[in-house]
Amino acid sequence: MSKNIDPPYNTGSDGFNYNDSFSYSTWLTFMKNRLTLAKKLLAKDGLIFISIDTSRQNANGIVGTSSLPYLNIIMDEIFGRENFIGNLLWKKKKQPSFLSRIAGVMESILVYAKDEKNIDKLQMGEQTDITKRIDNASNNATEMNIRAGIRYMGEKNSVIKKGIYQNKTMSTEFLDDVVVENGRVKNDFRAIAKYRNSQTEISKFCELDLLYITANNSFRRFKTKEEEKAGKTITDLLLDWGQNQDATAELRVLFNINDDSKAFDNPKPELLIKNILTVSTVKDDIVLDFFMGSGTTQAVAHKMGRRYIGIEQMDYIEDVSVERLKKVLKGEQGGISKDLNWQGGGSFVYCELKEDAETLISEVTESTEDNISLIKDKIYKDERIVPYITTDELIKVDEDFENLSLEDKKKVLIKLIDKNKLYVNYSDIDDESYNISDADKRFTKSFYEGDSNDR
Repeated sequence: MSKNIDPPYNTGSDGFNYNDSFSYSTWLTFMKNRLTLAKKLLAKDGLIFISIDTSRQNANGIVGTSSLPYLNIIMDEIFGRENFIGNLLWKKKKQPSFLSRIAGVMESILVYAKDEKNIDKLQMGEQTDITKRIDNASNNATEMNIRAGIRYMGEKNSVIKKGIYQNKTMSTEFLDDVVVENGRVKNDFRAIAKYRNSQTEISKFCELDLLYITANNSFRRFKTKEEEKAGKTITDLLLDWGQNQDATAELRVLFNINDDSKAFDNPKPELLIKNILTVSTVKDDIVLDFFMGSGTTQAVAHKMGRRYIGIEQMDYIEDVSVERLKKVLKGEQGGISKDLNWQGGGSFVYCELKEDAETLISEVTESTEDNISLIKDKIYKDERIVPYITTDELIKVDEDFENLSLEDKKKVLIKLIDKNKLYVNYSDIDDESYNISDADKRFTKSFYEGDSNDR
């Protein structure tokens, strides 16, 4: 499993509606909780990519401290410094916004492994050409001995007469007749060409059945398995991997937006995610993104034949993320679709966690001055709420609480509950007090147990 996450950057200017101006201690707690779980879910040969802003400027023009070094430290703590693969610098803007002393156009993507010993070089996939030339126009012509048994791509039963054969810019001279039967050379022979390989290497290619004579009577060879797998290793400077403006334009087209408004603030371009998945996954791998946002990762994973899980707690998931995936299934032609010849198809499942805020809210609503403080303490101790509320929020409520009217006390407590949804645990699915329908029970059990008959 590979992971790609795009968390709130703690700059006060994200498109996410999470609290994006945490104190750094609270932001780190928010991230640590999720990253600790992410490591447990990561495959043994998995990678996690975390996109993070390097800017020190927030939405109000206030200069603070970049989140990058803080995140780097917490990742070292959770994943281990030895599993740090690199910091990719992605050019996210064509033109910078001049709001700070240094106009920023770059963004960091931290890359960590579950276990770096299981990770090869990050390469841009397999090469499409499975053959290689064995000559070079700038080399001197030399004579080589070629063994019998190599393949001929011309007529299966024929004779290549000794002589010079021109092939575009270079020529090959056969010093002996070459007899071909059933597509194979029957005799050893000598040939002059501008070889780029030594005699030892040429003999090895013959032995491995890699060398062959083309239909134009020149030489080529098939790549070894290692060469076939090898692609171009990526650098840590990503200059042509798409930009935010491209992603904004992609979504405008996708959602038929004809003015300057946006479907989503600061979406990631499909090309960026495509390249990340290319270097870190293969077909049918699972990609997990637990800050789903506009659904770029899921859209790209679907088009590339990867399985995927997207998690989002904001309400825009229905209007943006899910609708985007529906359009992907119908064969939308934005982003990377044309490069992959995407024609649509496939399926995805969208489901929501069963909320359980009603019980606490009812207790608050029906409370009196005699017991509301006890209910507040209960809320503060609820492990499903506290990790997702900033320390400042808790302190502020605590300081002002006794001076508030009963109605205002109820309002602030309900606000705390509303900001963080409470959910029914799978272990409580049969608890009648939650009033879970039989249909929801069947679906939930099929989701966890993988029973395809219930899906």
